[in-house]
Amino acid sequence: MPSSLLSSKRVLVTGASRGIGAAIAERCAAEGAELLLTARSADKLREVAERCRAAGAPLCACLPCDLADPSSIDRLAAEVLQKHPEGVDVLVNNAGTGSGNQDILTGEAEAVVGDPDAWEAMLYTNTLGPMRLTRLLAPAMAQRGGGLIVNTGSLAGTFASASSAPYCASKWGIRGWVLSTYEELRRHGIRTMVIEPGFVATDMVLHLGKLLPELCIQPSDIAEAALLPLRLGSNAVPLELVMKARRGADLAKKCV
Repeated sequence: MPSSLLSSKRVLVTGASRGIGAAIAERCAAEGAELLLTARSADKLREVAERCRAAGAPLCACLPCDLADPSSIDRLAAEVLQKHPEGVDVLVNNAGTGSGNQDILTGEAEAVVGDPDAWEAMLYTNTLGPMRLTRLLAPAMAQRGGGLIVNTGSLAGTFASASSAPYCASKWGIRGWVLSTYEELRRHGIRTMVIEPGFVATDMVLHLGKLLPELCIQPSDIAEAALLPLRLGSNAVPLELVMKARRGADLAKKCV
């Protein structure tokens, strides 16, 4: 029997086909949310949607979208607002990617060997895409007088890192966007939040960094963090949540 934390609430999760996004979707389903799931892979989205329905989601729609493509984002927002003119109660900007070149622990400098075209695609997925989707869906929240926007950032958005400068830039960008939109949107009753984890046990991190899963934060931990604002009073905003693994980077280096 699902709990009622998100009962009658509509939640849109980007990057929901795997990893952190899938974990957030399934956790929201267990809280009774009506889910709109988006990612590039329709097949993987359907698999996650099946698990969400089994977990208790009364509605779970799959809306494929490429967050690196502005026109795809525009179509997604238009479809959401056409079917649900009141918009969504919670937007989870989770979709993200790396530039595809760097080894996050031991690689060469991206400024020397990186692919600027890959950087541009990454910046759109990680930064400009969430900004655009927020712009398209926030007006309905403002008109309704409330809402929550959760963004998946990274410790890379606060601390400089060798071999991953473009990724860091994208996460610094989304962090700056969230901290600034907090000041803009709180007058409309909209809460914003950025979760900044260290290494998370996802395919991207385990492949690029050669880390052992037990040294990482789990996707389920991020999912719990995403629900934190809903467990607090309406006037409390956990604007910036930093998450680090108890077993730290010194141990991680032994795995490369």
